[in-house]
Amino acid sequence: MLKTRAWTPYAYIAPALLLIGFVFAYPVAQVFNFSFRLIRGNSGPWVGFNNYRLIFDDPTFIAAAKHSAILLLAVPVLLAISIVVSVLLFERARGWKVYRSVLFFPYILAVAVVGIVASYIFQLNGVLNTILRGIGLGGPDWLGDDQLALFTLMLVIVWREVGFGIVLFLARLLSLPEEQIKAIEAVLEDYRRQGLDFHALRTRKAGARRFIEFHLLVPGETSVRESHELCDRIEESITGELAKASVTIHVEPQEAHEPHGLPP
Repeated sequence: MLKTRAWTPYAYIAPALLLIGFVFAYPVAQVFNFSFRLIRGNSGPWVGFNNYRLIFDDPTFIAAAKHSAILLLAVPVLLAISIVVSVLLFERARGWKVYRSVLFFPYILAVAVVGIVASYIFQLNGVLNTILRGIGLGGPDWLGDDQLALFTLMLVIVWREVGFGIVLFLARLLSLPEEQIKAIEAVLEDYRRQGLDFHALRTRKAGARRFIEFHLLVPGETSVRESHELCDRIEESITGELAKASVTIHVEPQEAHEPHGLPP
């Protein structure tokens, strides 16, 4: 296994953290600063909590806050749908790959595109109402009715975001339990004591099958036959710990990694 200094990972992520801090953290801090000032251009005199008193006395702001609270009801609905659908996809129902792609597709659409599509569907003379009138049902004003507009917007939010929730839950379902990963690492650790090394361990499961993949580093003088025999022994050790496991081992010479290794 390649060894690194304790601070090396932080050095790699430092540029990204600085960029994120500049793009997000600094503007947020400035927003809080401006909220206590009477802004005139880039700054203004300090007014304390006067701005907050003004907005909380504004009925328009109170109505907007209530609407935002109602839209939060979409979160538990989104979670429930994501969990149910991810479990169904995990069970490999017929056509599950097609369903997974169709459900995730709305999430990759730009918000502006989603808004335009939703307006064509839910406007008074839109696609949905045209279909409803075609079968003899009157279509309501989904976007103009005070009683329906928020719930229509909630439906659009769930439709767009549910794909991301499904992917998150499905990824967790497809991953191996922690105790099984530790069992694999324990087997590899036994071989590591024999002078071998491993990296890039990846695991997943599909139904009852468990898929394990990693890279094995062997001395350069190891023959192809010896490498195959070694892989067979490692595979037998892992499948002895985990039933129904499919093991893929990529063999690499240790010397190929030494020039690229970081100092201990």
